[in-house]
Amino acid sequence: MSLPAGPPNRGQYSPGPQPSPPWQSQNDAGIIALVTGVLALIMCPVLAAPALIYGKKSQRAQAVGLADNGSMGSAGYWLGITAIIFWVSFIAIFVIVYAVFGIVWVGMFSMMDGMPAEP
Repeated sequence: MSLPAGPPNRGQYSPGPQPSPPWQSQNDAGIIALVTGVLALIMCPVLAAPALIYGKKSQRAQAVGLADNGSMGSAGYWLGITAIIFWVSFIAIFVIVYAVFGIVWVGMFSMMDGMPAEP
C-alpha cells in the first residue's frame, strides 16, 4: 500500500517561527538601580553612581512603555541620592571630629610634657 504524495499533515496548520517583539523589556534597569542603591547606602558609596544612572534609565523606560517597574528605579535613584548625602555628611563629621579631638589630644600631651616627673 502506498501513501499519497505530498507534504505530511496536509490538512493541519503549522505555524512558522514566531517573530521577536520589536522591543525588549528593560525591567532589569530598575532591579539594578534598587540593588545598587541599597548597597550604596549600607556599605559601598561608589555604587551610588550606578544607582542614579540605572534609576533614571528605568524611569525613562517606564515613561516610554518599555518597562513596568519604574517605581523600583525611582526607589534606587532616591536611595543613591540618600547614600551620597549620608556618606558625604559622615565623612565631613568624621573629619571635623578628628580635627577637633586631634587638636585637643595633642594639646593635652604637650601640656603634660612640661610637668615635673613624680618621685
